[in-house]
Amino acid sequence: MDVKCPYCNALHWGNERLTSSSHINPKFGSCCDSGRVQLPLLREPPTPLQHLLNSQDEQAKKFHEDIWKYNRAFSFTSLGVLEDHTLNDGQSTPIFQICGELYHYSGALTPHGSTTPRYTQVYIYEPFDALWHHLDLNSDLDRGIMQCLQNLLDCFNPYTHIYKSAYNVMAKQHIPQVSVRLQLLPGQDRRTYNQPTTSEFAIIMPGTEGYDEGRDIVLRLQGQGLHRISDLHPAYAPLQYPLLFIYGELGWSEQLKLQDKEDLSAVSNSCLSQTRFTAFRIQYCHNEAQTLLHAGRLFTRYIVDMWASADQNRLRFIRHNQSKIRAELYSGLEDAISHNNDGEFSWVAGWSCHPPILGGPET
Repeated sequence: MDVKCPYCNALHWGNERLTSSSHINPKFGSCCDSGRVQLPLLREPPTPLQHLLNSQDEQAKKFHEDIWKYNRAFSFTSLGVLEDHTLNDGQSTPIFQICGELYHYSGALTPHGSTTPRYTQVYIYEPFDALWHHLDLNSDLDRGIMQCLQNLLDCFNPYTHIYKSAYNVMAKQHIPQVSVRLQLLPGQDRRTYNQPTTSEFAIIMPGTEGYDEGRDIVLRLQGQGLHRISDLHPAYAPLQYPLLFIYGELGWSEQLKLQDKEDLSAVSNSCLSQTRFTAFRIQYCHNEAQTLLHAGRLFTRYIVDMWASADQNRLRFIRHNQSKIRAELYSGLEDAISHNNDGEFSWVAGWSCHPPILGGPET
């Protein structure tokens, strides 16, 4: 790759350019849509994590061999998915293949009974005790690497402090079943700033204004059940992949907009889609940290996760916008009849669904 996008500096092959552009003045759509996608670049990770990602010494090799396990050990959320292992016969590169839907879950901040703390439950402990719990659940992982990663998260990841603050708020209520929700406060321009601080997350008690039942992250003090985290929340990805987003960089949300096509310095009313957001994030740019691309098997899991989220949201949109889609279908059907062509949509049992989506009514 030797051709640079003039807008975001992502590197491309020459033949990837838009057909409407020239070899002399190439433009590309797969990275930033010719400047319409403008997001803050990822910073270089702290030096110890850079070493683990980029070095070839024995410690770095150990880290890469089990990188997804190290990430899982420090994740704030658990992964709910049915993994298909049929293609992993041990004779080739491991493949992360899933069946059905993929979710992120969050549990109570205090463990039930005598069970070992895990995920967010570990972050309410002091560093020494937290490391002991991490190692208790991950005895096959290198202690030195585990301690290094925990120190980095304590120093640089804002969610460690956000969760401790939420725990302190709930503990003062003296009510076992109390819960709160984390909501990112508006104000900062997400196109130029995406690293949250404790002051930018509101800890909202039930019954107060702004308490969103479906999209906020629910934290409970006690309980055995798991709460599904909405993939519309900007913290959806960084809570699951703390080693990819060591500074807690926010992910996609519905509030993100594209730049105006005619004036790239102005914001349009068009929403930035999940797929465009992820496409921008995974480009190779000289002026951006390559943490994602250097993460090996963890990077592939992130890609599958983001694709599954986007696909599920497309299905969700189709399900909840049937009246609008049907109106478009009737309009398209009239055009098809007048031109004697097949319709663009499949229509089965009163439901409209694009044919490429597996599991739609027509299948």
